[in-house]
Amino acid sequence: MLQVRVEERAPPPQPKGLKLKLSREGEREHTTLLHPPDGTFGELLAAYCAQAGLPPAGYRLQFDGDTLAPAGTPADADMEDGDLVEVVKAR
Repeated sequence: MLQVRVEERAPPPQPKGLKLKLSREGEREHTTLLHPPDGTFGELLAAYCAQAGLPPAGYRLQFDGDTLAPAGTPADADMEDGDLVEVVKAR
């Protein structure tokens, strides 16, 4: 008699974070960063500015036209993978 053994395999681990697209005003290119849903926008801005060679103090983030508070998180703003975040000069 033939016996078949079925093993359940766990799905491959997914990256722990959201892929967010960041774009500076006036530029067509964007940078995609993996950011934890509970990571702050201040941390996201710092990571973007470090990669782009910009001073974080000179910029702020906007999503859907709203300025994002540095202490806020993507989870607070109901962000999803692939959302576009604008990097604008602070005034």
